[in-house]
Amino acid sequence: MSDDYINYSKLIKHMPDAFAYHQVIYDRQGNPTDYLFLEINSAFEKLTGLKRDEVIGRRVTEVHPDIGESSFDWIAAYGQVSKLGESIRFEQYFEPAGRWYDVSAFSDTPGYFAVSFREVTAQKNENLALNKLVKLAHDILQSPGVEPDYQMICQGLLELSDAKFAAINIYDLDKNKSVTKAIAGLSSTVRMACKILGYELIGKEWEIIPDRVNAIKEGRMLQFKNLYDAASGAISKSNAASLKRLSRTGNVYVIEVEHDGNILGDMIMFMPRYKQLSNSKIIELYATQIGFALMRRKALDELRESHEQYQSLVDNIPGTSYRCLYDEHWTMIYMSSDVDNITGYPSSDFINNKVRSYASVICADDNNNDDIIKAAIDSGEIWNIEYRVIHSNGGVRWVHERGRGITDEKGNVLYIDGLILDITERKKAEQALKESELKNRALIGAIPDLLFRYSSEGFYLDAVIKDDELLFEKGQKLYRNQELIGKNLNDSLPEEVATVIMKAIKKAVSSGEVQVLEYSFPVRNRNCYFEARLAPINTKEVVSIVRDITERKTYMAELEFLSLHDQLTGLYNRHYFQNELERLGKARNYPIAIISADLDGLKLINDTLGHIEGDHYLQNGADLLKRSVRSYDILARVGGDEFAIILPETDKAEAEDLVRRLQKQIELFNANNERVPLSISIGLSVNTDRNRSLEDVFKEADNAMYKDKMKRGQAARAAIIESMANIITENGELAGGNHDQVKDLSARFGRSLDINDRK
Repeated sequence: MSDDYINYSKLIKHMPDAFAYHQVIYDRQGNPTDYLFLEINSAFEKLTGLKRDEVIGRRVTEVHPDIGESSFDWIAAYGQVSKLGESIRFEQYFEPAGRWYDVSAFSDTPGYFAVSFREVTAQKNENLALNKLVKLAHDILQSPGVEPDYQMICQGLLELSDAKFAAINIYDLDKNKSVTKAIAGLSSTVRMACKILGYELIGKEWEIIPDRVNAIKEGRMLQFKNLYDAASGAISKSNAASLKRLSRTGNVYVIEVEHDGNILGDMIMFMPRYKQLSNSKIIELYATQIGFALMRRKALDELRESHEQYQSLVDNIPGTSYRCLYDEHWTMIYMSSDVDNITGYPSSDFINNKVRSYASVICADDNNNDDIIKAAIDSGEIWNIEYRVIHSNGGVRWVHERGRGITDEKGNVLYIDGLILDITERKKAEQALKESELKNRALIGAIPDLLFRYSSEGFYLDAVIKDDELLFEKGQKLYRNQELIGKNLNDSLPEEVATVIMKAIKKAVSSGEVQVLEYSFPVRNRNCYFEARLAPINTKEVVSIVRDITERKTYMAELEFLSLHDQLTGLYNRHYFQNELERLGKARNYPIAIISADLDGLKLINDTLGHIEGDHYLQNGADLLKRSVRSYDILARVGGDEFAIILPETDKAEAEDLVRRLQKQIELFNANNERVPLSISIGLSVNTDRNRSLEDVFKEADNAMYKDKMKRGQAARAAIIESMANIITENGELAGGNHDQVKDLSARFGRSLDINDRK
């Protein structure tokens, strides 16, 4: 682990999770009966509302007298932790506070334990909103057409925000214009608003207001008290007042739509009178999804070029700047006078190695950086190294050197430019911190999550890692080689993840507030998801707790899949099919064909051969249908033995061709299958009139299917019965003269064929 060691008392004080240290109180039999508060951090005070002087030195039964009435035995659980010296983590409802907490408890000394926890009540309440968000995002990404369905976007915003009206504006920053693409809400009110204003709102161009753009670029959701303020002068006061009376709205909220830092537009929510926006986090997630749907990535070459130019301007930076030749002796061409403060020798001593070389004053144990410098020069990168310098008075100074090779057009190194900074005081402070905070290291080390400390520039200052298998491949290699500390985020993480975390670091140090973000990358050949909570220690450092949330993400994805698919066949379910009927009924994919398909004889197979064979028969039918349709067709199981297929942009001839292919597939399957033959009744209907309901088209296809079943029903059932009889005979079920079984089976066949006793 690097000498650049973490200041753990600061870390506990400023960590984003609540933290408390306790001593367990036992009865004479050694059973835990209570525990004392020994230490808490500021996050504990903020989360619980309890002040330090209200809890330190007091028992938990004094602080929370009704803790014994909780359904969960907190004292016993913590007593077990302190007794066994184990570490546990759980989610539990805390009745005295009326909140849900995510708790990590651990013990470094028998009879004592530490707890870190965070409130997750909001997460519990947000599950429904998150499910709705997933469905809306899926529908938007799957919407047909070249342009996004802006009306669908607005309608989704309306549902998530509980606003009365919602609108989306798309920016053209080159022309300094924005265009209103869609408005959701009561359409009659919107039409009246257009009459008052004297122009149509959808398609209306507006001048972009720089102050407003700058405000939302900072990631803030803007709130206005009324429509006039929200329009920033684009609508007159009298018109704004009329619109307010008409719409009966109050507060107006504006949020940016952006992707990778590129602002694309904004979304506006007009709330009912006296109602505030309550689920801003969900709206922010929704705006991010919309940004993904609208954005095309832009190159950052100009920014990178500007950054490189800035790096060469070293002369104005405090410290010793130098230029030397890339030769055996590192001959100095130029060295600023500040080198006297570091070495005790004047810069003239080092120019052209007149009196001594700079290499001669570097501590012999540290003069081994040639390979690092050569590798950086060969790759055209900047190097950062630290080493000790022997002062003329015999003392030792620590320095940080940052340099780069300057090459000509052919790649030959002309010289080296660099900067040397005195970091002696920083090294002394780090050593003192390391020696004084060993106890805090043990406590932090017991936290089950990953913990990092970053500089404001994105360099690792320290890391507490319980499971290095959760690190990205590059970071894992650095950590195992004890090279992670001092490296940048880009050295250990995928570029896109490093960019997101760097943005959160800058926002944390500039705002002084905790930042929460999620990201993912592959771990052990699967994609893992993480939640990071970053809290500023000061304006130069940030501490981050990283939690593996892959299981939660996987569970949410499985929930979404199960809500839209049939479990047995893997096809879409009836709920999804009905939603698609409604969606396509409003789209422009005409003509639309619908096929209704029904498996013949399923009940007969279930009653005779059992439900396992019936499920196998169903799966065979589903697989055959799946092979017969096109990739963009919608195939769903809409009932026990019923299937339906939506064929967008398909006329009658194309649909009939698909039915013929399907029938041919059935024949081919039955020719190669010795068990129960597949028999499927099929009905078709085609809609060319967008004013006609797709529900009616589906009913027409269903009626056609039943007609097909009536035509071929007896023959199909006879073939199925014959094959089942063969199967039963082959299995030996009729051997041995079992007349009762024959009689029972005959009766069941007769009932399936509607044959009464007199026939």
